[in-house]
Amino acid sequence: REYVITALGKIYDPKSVSTGRDAVADTEERVVLQALDALGNMHDTGSTATVAKMMSSPSDNIKLMAARTLAALGDNGGLPVAKVFLNNTDQQKRIRSIEIIGLSGTREDIALLKEVQTKDANPYIQQQAKQSIGWINARLPEPKKQ
Repeated sequence: REYVITALGKIYDPKSVSTGRDAVADTEERVVLQALDALGNMHDTGSTATVAKMMSSPSDNIKLMAARTLAALGDNGGLPVAKVFLNNTDQQKRIRSIEIIGLSGTREDIALLKEVQTKDANPYIQQQAKQSIGWINARLPEPKKQ
């Protein structure tokens, strides 16, 4: 099931969206993670409500993937979840949270990311913060001064 969902996310076919949505309710965490990723890759904005519900999952991995999928769908509803994991002891969760902030954050979040970039000793965290700042700047350029 996991591999089928992964493939569906790579070869977008509108008929496969319902399969991805159904897979979000699977009992296997890996299948749910792949389904969330596939829905984001397919840019299925019709699944936003289904994805948002997954942020209340007891699994941190599912919460973060749901937040990232929302970001891919153009919805910043996952930002609060991402910010909770910003100081997590798990490096991968911190990197994922910084990525989500970069994908869906606002100009106000740049200060937060700059603080992470300068204060965190981990070079991977610093790099992701720098990249996320770039993503926000690309999406939301500063208004030109007149």
